[in-house]
Amino acid sequence: MDKTEMKGRIISRASNYELIEFKYNKKPIIFRVWSTGLMEVKADKNFATANGFNSMRELIDSTVGVAELERMTGKRTVDWITVRDDGEFVITSPAKLKLN
Repeated sequence: MDKTEMKGRIISRASNYELIEFKYNKKPIIFRVWSTGLMEVKADKNFATANGFNSMRELIDSTVGVAELERMTGKRTVDWITVRDDGEFVITSPAKLKLN
């Protein structure tokens, strides 16, 4: 996904990232774009329903599974999901992400 082509409404700026809101079926999907180029999407009900699930729990159960998520991240939920350069969504361990 070419981050320079993203068109959305910037809702917040920090020194090292921007939060950008896009509408999908009139629901906001929030992306966090880091100054390093890393892009993440807010893992919430709007993201889940945009991808055909009823909730984030259903999305997690149908993809990585709660046990694997807990093994990878130490948590049973996830707040942000990494967006790879090819546009694929990936749940990764926070320890594996280089943010600075």
